[in-house]
Amino acid sequence: MKTSLARTFSQLSNGQFPKDEIYERDMVCEVAADGVVLAPNEIFVIHSSIDTSKESEHTSALLVDAVSKEKYDEISKDILKRKDALITNLNKCSGIPKKDLESQLLKDFNEKDFLTCLQNIDAKVFEDDLSVIKYNDIFDGDVIEILKNNTLTENIDKYVEEYNKVISAYPYFKKGVFNPAKAEKVSGTLSKEGFFAANNTINLHGEDKAWTQQDLDQKLKETQKSILENQELKKVRDLMLKKAKCVKFQEIVEGLDDPNILLLEIKNLEEFRQRLWKSYCKNDAEFSPFVNDYTEKEKELIEIEGKANFESSRWKSAIDIFNNRFLNMPYVLDIENKQSCLVGREVPNVVFLFTDEKTGKKVSFKRSELHGLNILSQGEKRALYILNLIFEVESRRNNKQKTLFIVDDIADSFDYKNKYAIIQYLKDISEEPMFYQIILTHNFDFFRTIQERILTSNKWDNSFIAQRNKDEIVLIKAGKKEITNPFEQWRQDMDKEKKIFVACIPFVRNLIDFKEGSSENYMLLTSLLHIKDDSETINVGKIKEAYLDNLKGINLDNYDQNDKVLDYIYSVADVIEAEKIKDDSINLEDKVVLSMAIRLKAETLILSKIKENPKFKGNQTGKLTQVFKDEFKDVEAMKQFIAVFDEVNLITPENIHLNSFMYEPILDISTHHLKNIYKKIKDLF
Repeated sequence: MKTSLARTFSQLSNGQFPKDEIYERDMVCEVAADGVVLAPNEIFVIHSSIDTSKESEHTSALLVDAVSKEKYDEISKDILKRKDALITNLNKCSGIPKKDLESQLLKDFNEKDFLTCLQNIDAKVFEDDLSVIKYNDIFDGDVIEILKNNTLTENIDKYVEEYNKVISAYPYFKKGVFNPAKAEKVSGTLSKEGFFAANNTINLHGEDKAWTQQDLDQKLKETQKSILENQELKKVRDLMLKKAKCVKFQEIVEGLDDPNILLLEIKNLEEFRQRLWKSYCKNDAEFSPFVNDYTEKEKELIEIEGKANFESSRWKSAIDIFNNRFLNMPYVLDIENKQSCLVGREVPNVVFLFTDEKTGKKVSFKRSELHGLNILSQGEKRALYILNLIFEVESRRNNKQKTLFIVDDIADSFDYKNKYAIIQYLKDISEEPMFYQIILTHNFDFFRTIQERILTSNKWDNSFIAQRNKDEIVLIKAGKKEITNPFEQWRQDMDKEKKIFVACIPFVRNLIDFKEGSSENYMLLTSLLHIKDDSETINVGKIKEAYLDNLKGINLDNYDQNDKVLDYIYSVADVIEAEKIKDDSINLEDKVVLSMAIRLKAETLILSKIKENPKFKGNQTGKLTQVFKDEFKDVEAMKQFIAVFDEVNLITPENIHLNSFMYEPILDISTHHLKNIYKKIKDLF
């Protein structure tokens, strides 16, 4: 319920209209203060759920406002993911290990930044297809030494000269412009685009006929064969390979369908390196879209990084607040300027500084490094969320931005030791005249702490418990003492209200436990929470001493001292069951009495059915239920009993312990639900 409200405000703060995510029903929503509708920038939601496990290696530590950072991380994640995919593809084409590929490409193009280098590779205008040649095969240690040999270079010159002579015999080829390899590519492209399928033909310079695809392919095949079998070319090629005295180089050349592709390129090795990379990029369908997208997104990244630099002094202030407030952290936060992995500029990043208490040695970790070490608790990992919150609050304070903060159970996201630091910061927010807060929580201890530390005297009018009814959600004022401090009210009403007298049994038992342990009075009251041999004989007079010893200023003389306490418990529970109540969520005494009656009735019923009467010292209801299950597991008629007993064990075991923490769960249980279980138990008798 509270998280749905927080999400509604979150959508409004993003300029979106809330919608029904499940049933898609028409929505009506208006948030106004004093009749004036709040603008999106006047709403800020502090969420309870901060999932650090979803942080990827690409999550930045850039110090910028939350919205800009989310955009920055989204762009960065996409770019780096696509960059990794491109490197994988280039690795397959080139044979260069992925870990070395980026540095090799930068070296070949004399660049410093990988993404900038990709932007400068104009693969669109690169026509030659060299992708059949693996970079790593050519620029292998042995092969590269051979290629630098002067004798081999001279033979390559002869080969190129002879090759140009051969293709000049074909009028449709032209030296340095159009060769057999390019002709094959043209044929393939025309075929792929359906040129020949549409009954088109082509004319070749120097030929007097129109050529179909079959004619063209046959002509190119014959031309290629004549070139490869040309004796002069073969003689020079063989001589070159022989003088190379490198088996690997010979294998590379002979393994190519058209060795000319390689032999015509290796004259200029440095240019050949770049041409290979361009060819690989040209043949990667994702290369151009990736580079275009990066070029477009780079502007946004630069803009956000510029904002980070501009706001660095504010971040320093936010970090100082964090370090001064959260004193129990194993680290302190600091700012270091680091080079952006995408744009390459110096930008402020958050770092975690650890100090060895024994040696004083300081160790610094980036966010991504620390995330992988898995040494922090979930509360400590969420530090950056709080840091971003502090920055947002301080920015709004500096800009004098009127703001409604929706705080959704923020303390539940952090270690208990840091809850009070968060509460203190919420108190600081409450003292700012232009700031307003709606603090949501299901944690009753946190609720009461907020009442005392932030609302103080305003708690009577400004704190509420939300109750969901059939067609509405009702806000019930929760500043009353019977809610914030029910035991004080109970002590006052105990002499005149039987319900309160009964509800105090577990409370008094807890007090005795703290003072005396398992004393005689403790065991006496235990017999009113579990069925024992003496449970039915205990009267008001027997427990009066225990009450008077632990609750000062009370008088139980209004009750008949001979009345059996079990009769009180059941009669009060029957009255509660019959009552029609409206405020279901806050009537603690009703819930305690019903829980007691449910458990006592369940144990009585079990003991009446099982063969023996076992004695248990702890978790009696659960153990009795197990005995019942073991004895009647194959009896069809008893399945209904087992189902009800299981429900009793789910609801009542811990709820009847009434110290400051343990009565919180019972507030979350509907009185209607307890009444329903009580009726089920009675119907089984």
